[in-house]
Amino acid sequence: MDDVLDRGERFAFRSPLRTPLRLRVRRMTPERSGVTVGAHTVRVQAGTWTMTIRFEEIAAVRVTEWPPRAHVGVHYLRHGRWLAAATPGPLATLDLDPAVTPTTVPRTARLDLGLADPERFVSCITSRLSSDHRTPDAGG
Repeated sequence: MDDVLDRGERFAFRSPLRTPLRLRVRRMTPERSGVTVGAHTVRVQAGTWTMTIRFEEIAAVRVTEWPPRAHVGVHYLRHGRWLAAATPGPLATLDLDPAVTPTTVPRTARLDLGLADPERFVSCITSRLSSDHRTPDAGG
């Protein structure tokens, strides 16, 4: 079995000095959380919560600000938007293409990730998207 967490480039969540009990109970600790960019997918693990996204599902990636009234942890924020973060701060945001059949359940339109280095994550995904499936097919 191909364990994607052992392959690819790994990105850690920004973490507090001490992990609050409410996050430890859900196993959202630095050891059990992070994002791995593999050959064909982005795998997010925040404790017991996981999501795998294929590159062809990603429409855009960028750095965004912390949303008003958001809380740390993994939360559904409405309208297909998820947030996974251990501390407030800048987010790496993935917009998913609604035209592509999603592998995510429930259907997700936007995923905000509270990573330690959101700029590096955005750069990594951008370089993969520009060299991968976003290149127009010359054969039409």
